[in-house]
Amino acid sequence: EVDKVFFTGSEATGRKVAMACARRLIPCALELGGSDPAIVLADANLAHAASGIAWARFSNAGQTCVAAKRVFVEASVYDEFLRLLTTAVGQLKVGPGTDDVTDIGPMIRPEQRAVIAAQHADAMARGAHEALRLDTPAGDCYFPPTILTDVPADSRAMTEETFGPLLPVTKVRDVDEAIARANETTQGLSASVWTGDVTRGVAVAQRL
Repeated sequence: EVDKVFFTGSEATGRKVAMACARRLIPCALELGGSDPAIVLADANLAHAASGIAWARFSNAGQTCVAAKRVFVEASVYDEFLRLLTTAVGQLKVGPGTDDVTDIGPMIRPEQRAVIAAQHADAMARGAHEALRLDTPAGDCYFPPTILTDVPADSRAMTEETFGPLLPVTKVRDVDEAIARANETTQGLSASVWTGDVTRGVAVAQRL
């Protein structure tokens, strides 16, 4: 005797929930993951963007539906942004959630860690590079928080949801390429635009 179902989870399970609701003729609302882009424009406050994206990706060990999962940065500020981002993330502490100094805890289960590890391995095999990889305590659920560069557009880290502490950062020529790359996904869900011009930011957001 359920009137409506709200479900957050995987696409595969979401299909089953939708089919069960259809059989019962009850409505459902499904949130089935995302590959959320963050666009950093040349006129952004880069320190603010780096800090915000570090939080948006690595809080909750990256296990947040609307976390920033792919970053696209205009070429003229790419090197400086990457430096600021790796500095910010490099200061984070990985450890048990019960430890007061911990910033990034373990993942929810070993199976999900294995998914992130496979996405990471696929990117590295295709020519990606690690701009940063943090140390972790021993344990089946810890994945080293990692920032990747030179990640191919067709790699798993770019085409699948990365529900963990793995972040590809990509250099783009201009805002048009950033928008085109951001839109290369069937899993939109959310996005962020980092710029010093609010009007421009709204215009970019409307194209996502």
